[in-house]
Amino acid sequence: MVLSWWVWLVGLALPGVAQAHLASAQRGTLSINARGIWLLVPVPVQALDGADEDGDGILSPAELGRHRSQIAARVQAGVWLRDTSGERPLQGLQIKLPANPVSQRQGADHVIATGRFVVDDPNGRLFYRTDLFGTDEEARTLHISVQQGERQRTLTLSVEHPEGELFPGPLAVFVEHVVLGAEHIWVGLDHILFLMVVLAAGGGLRRVLLTLTAFTVGHGITLAASVLWELQARPEIVEPAIAATIVVMAVFDVWRRRRAEQKGEKSVHSGRRLAGQLLLVTGCALIHGLGLAAALQALGDDGEHLVAGLAGFNLGIELAQVGLAAAAGALVLGVKRATGVRGVRALQTATAVVAVVVGSYWFVERIWG
Repeated sequence: MVLSWWVWLVGLALPGVAQAHLASAQRGTLSINARGIWLLVPVPVQALDGADEDGDGILSPAELGRHRSQIAARVQAGVWLRDTSGERPLQGLQIKLPANPVSQRQGADHVIATGRFVVDDPNGRLFYRTDLFGTDEEARTLHISVQQGERQRTLTLSVEHPEGELFPGPLAVFVEHVVLGAEHIWVGLDHILFLMVVLAAGGGLRRVLLTLTAFTVGHGITLAASVLWELQARPEIVEPAIAATIVVMAVFDVWRRRRAEQKGEKSVHSGRRLAGQLLLVTGCALIHGLGLAAALQALGDDGEHLVAGLAGFNLGIELAQVGLAAAAGALVLGVKRATGVRGVRALQTATAVVAVVVGSYWFVERIWG
């Protein structure tokens, strides 16, 4: 069991996961006025079955010309706008390649679709849905800037959540951000690894609760400051710093244990060491909060329900952390029952070693990448 845990953690170091907070480049617009709702949206070639004849991931001008009607039918069937009267069809659909010389000559990995939805009440509740996603990680998420006069927000859709309300109320925003906050932790492998190092230190329920609280306070401070007072930090600084916190936390845990052994202490969980650990966790969490804030800011929500979104996102993070802590506790308990104290110590050592290796890899990759 200890070996399988170690192998799982090593898997975190595989290429492609180092940039845990980068947002998708796919962006479109929905502009609402009295004449209707105007759509401009990128459609990845991967969502257009059969149009890419040579399978190179690029739709050439010739391929677009031969399959224009097929592509238009796929887009027409793949987007919906719903109001209180039901679904509204997309009218005046046009398909074209991105407006740059390279795309016009050689093709592109997506096409641009434009059109208009006509609704009875542009000020009523409106929902947009699409299934035009690709298979690559970037193509699985779509950010749509929704504008109506001075109101604006960014609607984030994905394969898992393909529908959203254009201008939701505060409760809907809160619930949506709870889900987004939880998802960000579960897909943010650097946050998971940091928490695994912290939780592997053990020390009983009280210590675990205090540690999670310290992490919550730390990232909560910078998350709130970033969203409410626009505190910002450059991703090329924050991302390596998050990786560095993993290494620092793992080295601290190893140092703490060895120091206790050298002094002949039976427990490494003294009050003074607990205070030191909590201060370190809080300091590291301040940095993690900057990464979480970048993910929340990338959603581009308007200021109308900013507090509801912030509260929901933070609650989602906490729920994910509690679930992660419960899973880690169950694992440690299982190891202890199966192998005794030695097995738990081996698990703690393996976690620290892998954290140093993976965290160092992420740090170097993010600096040079």
